[in-house]
Amino acid sequence: MKIVSISDVHIKTADDERAQILTSFLSSQDAKEADEIILLGDIFDLMVGNKFQYVDKYSEIFNRLEELLKSGKNIHYFEGNHDFHVKNLFNQWAVKIGQESKFSFHKKAMVRQIGETTVLFTHGDDIEIENPSYKIYKALINNKALELLGDYIVPFSAIEWIGHRASKKSRERNKQRYERSEELSTAIRDKFRESARRAKKKYSVDMVVCGHSHVLDHFREEELVYLNSGYAPLEKSYIVIQEGAEPQIKKII
Repeated sequence: MKIVSISDVHIKTADDERAQILTSFLSSQDAKEADEIILLGDIFDLMVGNKFQYVDKYSEIFNRLEELLKSGKNIHYFEGNHDFHVKNLFNQWAVKIGQESKFSFHKKAMVRQIGETTVLFTHGDDIEIENPSYKIYKALINNKALELLGDYIVPFSAIEWIGHRASKKSRERNKQRYERSEELSTAIRDKFRESARRAKKKYSVDMVVCGHSHVLDHFREEELVYLNSGYAPLEKSYIVIQEGAEPQIKKII
């Protein structure tokens, strides 16, 4: 069993550097050899609602995902805080291309057994400690009324506008994660290590893999491994977990 994972690419346009980072990851030798590919949230900087226009907007990415699914890969997409209320979009897309059995969308954490290791995969916002203002924000964007508006009433152009505002507010709220000092990066890193410790106990796992913090980390202590590939536009990194081998964080070439 081999799994590769990436998060927090924050693609803004179909032809930006971030989109190229994702397509390079999806075209990497590790992705070609993997049994499963995990996209751990915030892959897009803005994606809200069941709007098939996103498939056209990001056609190269969706085409590459389709190729991987049809080659036998299992792909898991996790909801983040910049790509939300998109479960119906992705599931309908998977049905349309006849790959619904190989594609899974996750709004919550997933626990997997890889050999003798039990692994928790999550975007990371659900396990983060000590961020009450973010939890209020997440509760607001998870509102069922907002989902219904996005799916059935509000046009794509308006969703783009609303989503840009929500995305901007999220960035402003977490601005220091994007423009951070070494001291702050260390504080965030340590907070997520503690978050991983608590998640280990809650889910009874050996390894925690997440994103959201925008701080790359490969941390090991007694009975816990915590992996985070960081902010993709900066780190250009992804995670490889393979049965019988040490987990790795590797650079996208």
